[in-house]
Amino acid sequence: MTTSVLTGEPQVLADPHGLVATGEPLATCPELARMIGCSARALHSLLRGPLKETVRHVRYRPGGTRYHVRDVTTSVEPLKQEIEERRRRAEELEATDRAAKKARLAAAEAAQAARKAKQDRRSSRRPSQKPASK
Repeated sequence: MTTSVLTGEPQVLADPHGLVATGEPLATCPELARMIGCSARALHSLLRGPLKETVRHVRYRPGGTRYHVRDVTTSVEPLKQEIEERRRRAEELEATDRAAKKARLAAAEAAQAARKAKQDRRSSRRPSQKPASK
C-alpha cells in the first residue's frame, strides 16, 4: 500500500498477516492499554516479549505499529493478574521514592535552618563595631 502525499494516509511497511486487506480492527499500544486498563509501558513490554509471536500486527510509516485488537485482548487476559501485580509494585516503588525525596528535602531544610541559626548566634555575639569619632 502506498500513500498519496495529498491524503496523508500512513504507508504500510509490513503486513505479514494480511490484516489491512481483511479490515480487521487494529490499534496502537497506547490505545490498547486504555482498552485493557493497564499501562502502555507494561503492554509494550509484553508485545515485544512473550506475546511477540502470538499477536498479529501491521507496521506503518509514520505511526509505528498497530496490533490486532482481538489477538491482544485474548493474549493478555491470562496475564491480567501479572500485569496488576506489576502495577501494584510500581505504585509501591513510586510511593517509597516520594517518601524518600520528602525526607531528603526535610533534612536539607533542617540543615539549612541549623546553619542559619548558627550564623545568627555568631553575629549576635560580636560586639557592635561603631566607627570611632575623632
